[in-house]
Order: sequence, then C-alpha cells, then structure tokens
Amino acid sequence: MNRILFFSHGDKGGVGKSMTATFAVEWSLKSGGLMLVETDPKQPDVGKRYREDPDVTLAALNLNRAGDAANALARFGDRLEKEGAERVVVNLPSGAGETIDEFAGAIRELADGLGYRLIVTYGLDKGPVATEAMIESLRSGLLSVVDIENRWVVYPLCKGGLEVFNWYKDERRKEGLIGEISFPALKNAGAFSKLDNTEGRIARLIEGERPEGWGLFDQISVREFYRQAIVVISPIFERMN
Repeated sequence: MNRILFFSHGDKGGVGKSMTATFAVEWSLKSGGLMLVETDPKQPDVGKRYREDPDVTLAALNLNRAGDAANALARFGDRLEKEGAERVVVNLPSGAGETIDEFAGAIRELADGLGYRLIVTYGLDKGPVATEAMIESLRSGLLSVVDIENRWVVYPLCKGGLEVFNWYKDERRKEGLIGEISFPALKNAGAFSKLDNTEGRIARLIEGERPEGWGLFDQISVREFYRQAIVVISPIFERMN
C-alpha cells in the first residue's frame, strides 16, 4: 500500500509534534507532492513553512472546536476522497485525544476504504501523566486502531536523554506495544530560531546559498540536524516507495 495517511499526535504541547510533522513533509517531498493538514487554525506552524511550495496542498481540519469534530472529520474525509492525495500529513493539536479518540474506528475505516496506510506517531512528554495518556490511546484511542508496525512513540531529545522519560523505564514498554524514535535536538538555539522563522523546505535551506541573516555555523548546524532527523524518521516511511 503506497498511499499514506500520517498523523503526528501527542496530548501536550512542546513534545515535538510539529517538528515530527515537518520531517514527515520533508521525507514525503523527496518522492513528490502531498497534502498537509493543519488542525489548529490559530497556529498553523507547519503550514506556514510550506505555504509557497507548489508541491504542498494545504488543508484545514479544525479539531479545537468543541462538539464539532464529527463535522470537521466528515469534511476532511470528503476532501480526501475527492482529491485522492497519495500522501497526507496531519499535524494534530495539543489535547487532540479529547476530540479525535472517539472517532478512531471511523478514521481507520476511512483509511482502509480509500486505500491509505494509516501511520501515527505520538510525541511523548517526560512524566507519568504522559505515559498514561499514551497507554489510554493504545487501549481505546487513535493508537489502538493502528497496526503495531505503523505506530511509533517519539522521544523529543530536546527534553533530555532517554532516561528522563517515564515511559522508557516503564515495565509495560517491554511488551513491544509500539515502535520508538528518538528525535534529535537542534542544540544551537540561534540556528533553531532562524530555522523557525525562515520559510521553505529545510532541504533547500541547508544547501547552496545561505538564507539572509544566517551565519555559516547556523547553516551547518541545521544541516546536521536535518540529516539526523531524516535518518530517524525514515523507518516510518521506508515502505512508502
């Protein structure tokens, strides 16, 4: 199955959901165009990077509006069916489990009906609350309807090494319920800020002429970060081509 429907999930802000979605886009663009779906219209942080990219079709799915998730998902499903995008990246908002989990079965049926391979990553925070939220999703939420080889927990290493994450030390981790990715940190704070404020594909920003205002070391730092991130995210999509 070559068609991909990818959700970047995680029930708290600051756990790397948008960066994971960004690199899902970067990986997808290596093979052609895609649809990028932002689910928080007030903070389309991934969408703004690619809004001028002709190979990225931007779409909105408002999952922050209480009581309207069913209608939003219905509109999303209609658009998927009509446009038939081969690759779809959905960047979920914080607390998405509250609006999307009850429709998990329908999302899986939609993916199967339209011929998409459903993939979900879950950005993890350090503490036990984050662990239990992920376990709940594995039991009855969005993660529960995803094939085991297509669901992944993401450790955002910007928060520290693996040992700081409660899930990494949890006995249930040994059951192999979910794959794991350690997402690298861009430790050069100045380079991170410049990257965050410079639109366009990261792959193009790190090659050739430096973007205005970037120092050489900034570009080198982002280039190394890009290479590391592509390596760790590639197992998710390696069956894509």
